[in-house]
Amino acid sequence: MYRTNKEPHHRTGTTFKCYPTYDFACPIVDAIEGVTHSMRSIEYKDRDKLYEWVLQKTGVRHVHLFEFARLNFKYTLMSKRKL
Repeated sequence: MYRTNKEPHHRTGTTFKCYPTYDFACPIVDAIEGVTHSMRSIEYKDRDKLYEWVLQKTGVRHVHLFEFARLNFKYTLMSKRKL
């Protein structure tokens, strides 16, 4: 659930040596920030059970998962990176 890095971080130096993984952080962040429905692409299908497990074990609010294939909308920005 965590990864370790003994090398100093370029911003925080040696303050932190342990960082949460995506699979651990996302369910908790989604629940805390009030996300009711998490729309995830089908590439995360294998991680859905882990997502549910983290929500259950941490005792945070349940988030519904919905999968989708690639979406293409005209004149609409869909890239998370660009958003």
